[in-house]
Amino acid sequence: MASRFITFLEAGFAIGPLIYCSRGTNKEVADQARKGVKMGFEVFCLKVGLDIEAELGMVCALRETVSPKAKIRLDTNGAWTVMRHSEISRGWMNTT
Repeated sequence: MASRFITFLEAGFAIGPLIYCSRGTNKEVADQARKGVKMGFEVFCLKVGLDIEAELGMVCALRETVSPKAKIRLDTNGAWTVMRHSEISRGWMNTT
């Protein structure tokens, strides 16, 4: 089954209410995601762009915690170019 990552670049429009998950350990991100799931959120946003290896772990923890139908949005806050964002996002989709 393909991962369901929706990035800001791909979405280009609002896809419903979302919850931002703060950066942290994989467990902290998963705990935030569990709270979001309990609150009924189906779109989760994570700030990335500082440490690709650590962020991959956070993204994997988030994906493992939420429903397969949930959407994950990655917010780089301009840290990556459009090309870099696409490369990393595609790589992560093949990893998780």
